[in-house]
Amino acid sequence: MIYSSLYLEDSQLRPLPASILKALAFLKETDLKNTAPGRVDIDGDDIYALVQEIETKEVCDKRPESHKDYLDIQYIVCGEEKMGYANFVGDYEAVDFNTANDIYFYKEAANENFVVCRDGDFCIFFPWDIHRPGCCVTAPAPVKKVVVKVRMSTF
Repeated sequence: MIYSSLYLEDSQLRPLPASILKALAFLKETDLKNTAPGRVDIDGDDIYALVQEIETKEVCDKRPESHKDYLDIQYIVCGEEKMGYANFVGDYEAVDFNTANDIYFYKEAANENFVVCRDGDFCIFFPWDIHRPGCCVTAPAPVKKVVVKVRMSTF
């Protein structure tokens, strides 16, 4: 998992793989505050963005999840959101999944930690990271965010 900010200098992000840099460039160069919710293709099915307007929920109302084929870049446009994360170690069994949408849900995540993301912050969750996005910081609140999906085979 990587936690960072789009407000960093480009030179600080340069060590990241080219496909992640392409996704971050999209986030930096696009007027996301005025972009309608929905899918935006960046590089076909290899890199695409899901613009979302959500209401955060209590941690107990959100399920931990992971992906196998894509990593997530969860970027906050407006608002604040708490995101859980844990290493995908041990015997986690998906309690619900949709292989076509590359999403696997779990009952719990052992040794889960949380980070609070605000405007301009992003987290990159790799397939080996179980994550729980969309959690409220203090009380449920609206958030505009973008989840960029980057196919792992692009590395």
